[in-house]
Amino acid sequence: MRGILINTAVLAIFLGAAPIAAADDVPGINDDAVLGAPCDSASRYIYGRGPSGEPLACVAFDGAGQWVQSMPLVGVREVGSPCVDESDGVAQSPDGLGLVCASDMGWQPGP
Repeated sequence: MRGILINTAVLAIFLGAAPIAAADDVPGINDDAVLGAPCDSASRYIYGRGPSGEPLACVAFDGAGQWVQSMPLVGVREVGSPCVDESDGVAQSPDGLGLVCASDMGWQPGP
């Protein structure tokens, strides 16, 4: 249990544990996500919204998916497209991959 809590804390820092965000939802978003609850969409269409609208991501720890806080969603973006003005958010590719801004490389699959 301690390992899961540590992993969750580290990932929340990596994802930028953000406050509630008002952004464009992406296709396949799970409107019934609950922070800390199990999830099964950790490879594609990983984003959800919690009960208060907060952005969440389904991330796998040791094979088990769990909802964690996410940076704000900015919408659907192509892998490699520029992200300079959106570097404080996360996106989703048209085919459902979670994307993070990698500065000079643009949007890249992650986390």
